[in-house]
Amino acid sequence: MKKYISLLIIVLCNLFFSIKIINAQAIIQEINSTQEISNNDYKIHLQEVAFKNTNQDFLIFSVETNLPQINLKNLQFYDDKIFKTVEEDFWVKNQDLITLIFNSDLKDNNQTKNLHTSHKGLTNTTEQVLISLNQEKLEFICWKKVPISQAEIKDFNKIWQKNLWDINDINSCIDSSQIKNNQILERIKSNQNQNSWKIKEENPLPLTTKSTTSKSSTKNQIPNLQEKQIEEEPIIQITEIFAYPENSNLPEWVEIKNNTNKNINLINWIIDDQEGGSKPKKLGQLIIPPNEFRAINLKELKINLNNTNDQIRLFNPQGILIDKVIYENARKAMSYALITIDGNSIWEYTKSPTPNQSNPQYITITGEIITLPNFENQYFFSLKSGDQIYQVIFDENVIKATTAKKLFKIGITGEFTGELMQNSSFNILKLHSYNIVSNNKEPQSNNNSINYIFAIIVMGISILYFLPNIKQWLKSHFGKYLSPSLEE
Repeated sequence: MKKYISLLIIVLCNLFFSIKIINAQAIIQEINSTQEISNNDYKIHLQEVAFKNTNQDFLIFSVETNLPQINLKNLQFYDDKIFKTVEEDFWVKNQDLITLIFNSDLKDNNQTKNLHTSHKGLTNTTEQVLISLNQEKLEFICWKKVPISQAEIKDFNKIWQKNLWDINDINSCIDSSQIKNNQILERIKSNQNQNSWKIKEENPLPLTTKSTTSKSSTKNQIPNLQEKQIEEEPIIQITEIFAYPENSNLPEWVEIKNNTNKNINLINWIIDDQEGGSKPKKLGQLIIPPNEFRAINLKELKINLNNTNDQIRLFNPQGILIDKVIYENARKAMSYALITIDGNSIWEYTKSPTPNQSNPQYITITGEIITLPNFENQYFFSLKSGDQIYQVIFDENVIKATTAKKLFKIGITGEFTGELMQNSSFNILKLHSYNIVSNNKEPQSNNNSINYIFAIIVMGISILYFLPNIKQWLKSHFGKYLSPSLEE
């Protein structure tokens, strides 16, 4: 009888712990699940096209969706072949405008809604551009110049069958011979034919992905620099400084942001460090697209920043100070960046420089840890705040794995500051810093008490079950030393 009771208790204990493990795995699986976005969840509408830009061609398109946000990952762009695939998550909302820039070596920027491709550009005679997702064709535009090849006619007929163009005749495509260099095509109607587009009155400034120094401008005399800074918010702003590279082969750089909704050319603008340091230098042709960032190589400008204390000053062509940033005690391999925490902008050293990209925007979330940290492919744990569950990811730069194992326990409440990256089904918080508010040991203690009780019961039953064997073994080896009561 004791044997069956013992086995029953052991089975119940195993069942209890198995249920806890299954529940934990279910939580993790729910957090890690993603929602598939189908082609019917959104529409793509081309708004502007520049295929005769002397520097860089570009496309601007909008998104129409009823969802809170959709992911453009796997979206593809074709002419004669695929020239761009969105390979990473790229989240957009309804009516967002996204720009695809050609001949660019930059990475896609979700913050500024800019996609980049190294493809040199679009054919400016006869061409057909197609946008698709998972082989489903979403949007199309075409232009032609006679004579038109049979291959182009054949490709057009295939596209027309998908109802992406109104007229089954390639001659209904836009007449490219009427488009001059650096002119933009602008959509004016929702239907699809050559009358849906017109030439935009304002010519584009050429986009660029690299900073260059104009040889002619550097020989020009630098105007008298006026230290008094303008009071209104600068249209051009310094957002990041990399003053102390890990080795001398790496360049120092400063990042500039265009705060307007238009392209801005920084030709003849002036960069300088603190008074009495390097000589001020004029910039050459440098176009910054709207709300984009550009890192300027200071080594090429022969500006050397101090590793202790220094400053970066930005002047307009008239020599008026537009922005200035002072830093102290530059840290090796770290950048001094303008970041945002809970809506407040502050300058802070960061171990993850972001040249040509927006700086992190952090929020603080107070919550309770509900899963132990995972240290396999990526460090993460789950955090519950109100009704929301967050997957908090972190690395060794934030906290060492050995420390995280001791600190991030189930039931602990803390304030976790990080970059929020929303997914379709859950929120990801890329941890920047943390502050443990309280260690909720009581719930954990209650759980441990239950576990201890089960362990004691199992141990007691096991002792009762094996007691006759133990008594027999003791009697055979130590019988002469045992009391009469044990020998019985």
